Amino acid sequence: MNSYNIQTVDFTGDTFTELLGINNAGTIVGLHGTVNQGFSLTLPSNFTAENPPGAAMTDVVGINNAGVSTGFFVDANGTTHGFTDTNGVFATLDAPNTAFNQLLGINDQGAEAGYSSLDPAGQVMQLAYVRQANGTYSYLDNANHTALLPTNVNSQATGINNAGQVVGFFMPTATTSEGFIDNGGSLTLLQAPGSTFTQALGENNQGQVVGFYNDANGNSHGFVYSGGIYSTVDQPGATSTTINGINDNGQIVGFDVDAAGNTNGLTATLPLAKVTDVTAGTNWQQALTPYNGPVSGLNDEFIDVTSHNLNITTKQANVFLHSGSGDDALQVTSGQNVLDGGTGSNFLVGGSGTDTFFVDARGATSDIWSTMVNFHGGDNATVWGVSPKDFSLSWLNDQGATGYSGLTLNATAPGKPIASLTLAGFSTADLGNGRLSVSFGTDAASGSAYMSIHANS
Repeated sequence: MNSYNIQTVDFTGDTFTELLGINNAGTIVGLHGTVNQGFSLTLPSNFTAENPPGAAMTDVVGINNAGVSTGFFVDANGTTHGFTDTNGVFATLDAPNTAFNQLLGINDQGAEAGYSSLDPAGQVMQLAYVRQANGTYSYLDNANHTALLPTNVNSQATGINNAGQVVGFFMPTATTSEGFIDNGGSLTLLQAPGSTFTQALGENNQGQVVGFYNDANGNSHGFVYSGGIYSTVDQPGATSTTINGINDNGQIVGFDVDAAGNTNGLTATLPLAKVTDVTAGTNWQQALTPYNGPVSGLNDEFIDVTSHNLNITTKQANVFLHSGSGDDALQVTSGQNVLDGGTGSNFLVGGSGTDTFFVDARGATSDIWSTMVNFHGGDNATVWGVSPKDFSLSWLNDQGATGYSGLTLNATAPGKPIASLTLAGFSTADLGNGRLSVSFGTDAASGSAYMSIHANS
């Protein structure tokens, strides 16, 4: 369960509020009341009613960065229609020859995600579609369920970003659900670990997806899917949580049901990192997950133990970053952090607070050389697998990459790869003047030897 700093936002005097969409300016849309009434919201509590003329019920579900919102309403005859609201001008938008429509997401080009049905109540025969800005409809599903989506009984498209990537969900059976990402006809199916009921409800332009899933006990949890990783987002004390919208700044909106049965709107800002997979030539915005390790003071983490070369940077304080055997660059800015570059040659940049650095020379198959930048008083570095017993250790000045040179350790042994470590800005004089302390030990749990370097000033 993630310990994000969640803020409860309720419509004044109401016990039912749902926050459903948010744009990059932080404008939120949603609904309140036992008879749904739509609104837009500027935090902390500036609610503005948003209901198409003649609507008996309204859900405002999505809003783009131009401030155009979308959703659905029920008219006086009980028919459900999709709509857009452009600066207070409402347009009813229904797919041709349908009896029921809901629009659930909109991008900056005006393309919308939604679904239709021939059932006036919309309970069965749901078919996911995208409504293009020119008014044409592209269905991801059809009556025979032989289109893009796998066999199902109902399907909905719930979000679309500026790249045209569509998210939503389909129900293989009446009691199971699976989320999806449609990237130009290439499907990624989403099922939270341990769940058979997952629904993707929104996405941003970074490709992050939000929604909810039911666990084995039937309890509902919000989630963020980012960089292939699911992060659970639950409101503490709630009986269920749903995350419905996310903007490009990592702000999420949704709702929860509390122990008294009240439905409360919620919003939070995710802790984020920027990740570039140099090997694969890809980059993304990563939602950090909660830290569950033994180090006190850490709040969030990102672990990707891969052979790919990764660049990971975050402005979030108090994080644990851990990469694998590639040549990686990890960077933090403030707080207390742990940077574990794993094996390989790594470039580790500390922040203004007290940081701990790890590199691993155990099992290296070729020479490795890591550099630590902004290593300062209170920081500590551990080099696994290096000891005076197994290696010949020499210290040199002014070694390393241009602009980041400094005190450099070369650990050599016959028949073994060379393990080198540069502390940018330090020199051999610091080994004797008290600025640096070097010690060696053996980890009791693993039996691995290590060298520890502590910055005293």
